[in-house]
Amino acid sequence: MIRNKTTIIIRQNTGERPSPVSLFKHLSFRWILLAAVIMFSTVSAYERSGENDDVRNIFTSISRGLATGNVSAFSKYITGQTYLSLSSTASGYYSPNQAFYILQDFLKALNPSSFRFSIIEPGGSPYATGVLQFETKNRKSSAQVYISLNKAGNNWYISQLTIK
Repeated sequence: MIRNKTTIIIRQNTGERPSPVSLFKHLSFRWILLAAVIMFSTVSAYERSGENDDVRNIFTSISRGLATGNVSAFSKYITGQTYLSLSSTASGYYSPNQAFYILQDFLKALNPSSFRFSIIEPGGSPYATGVLQFETKNRKSSAQVYISLNKAGNNWYISQLTIK
């Protein structure tokens, strides 16, 4: 009586009963292949997890900087590829230095009191949204913030920062 599919295939191909050594080699190859697949999928998941941690750390830096009006806290993530859109003051692509000073002046005028993300999506194309609380001319108000990130090589950068 035939008990496994491997035996059936070998008998049909050769017409002989496989030796225990050839059967062991065949099964060993399958186990090695399975172990390799599991190992690579685990490494890939670990890398994604590491990327998600990097993204979360960047969003944390941005959050701290926006809450205190300290652009230096996240300025290393601003590049010439960063699109700024600041409620009725500036909109477009600027050099990192220009973007720094535009954001600094903007936040200084707003006088932020707090900032908190309401949504953070670290996977795929990372983005986050939140609410910036500020006080201008003794009047408390808020603005919606949208931030997206892109990756160039091994480095993440802010691709868009919108405050409306």
